[in-house]
Amino acid sequence: MATNADRAKQLAMDLEVQENALLVLCGNSDGTQDEARTIREYILKSKIAGNQDEISVVIVTSKYHSYRAKKIFEKALNQIKGFNASRY
Repeated sequence: MATNADRAKQLAMDLEVQENALLVLCGNSDGTQDEARTIREYILKSKIAGNQDEISVVIVTSKYHSYRAKKIFEKALNQIKGFNASRY
């Protein structure tokens, strides 16, 4: 059975995003705060391992949830540039 992450990855590939540009982080997230922590931990481990490349994270969510998600990720990641799509 496909997970939400699997479906999101396939949708991105259908929109011509290269598969090697996508990374699905596995974790037992119980919500947005857990997801933000998982991503923060990945970025920190990546930097410790010597990866000095800039890491971009795209968060896809509903218009309803976008403000809350942005605030949670701002707190977890410290640096964030966010914007909302005008229409869904």
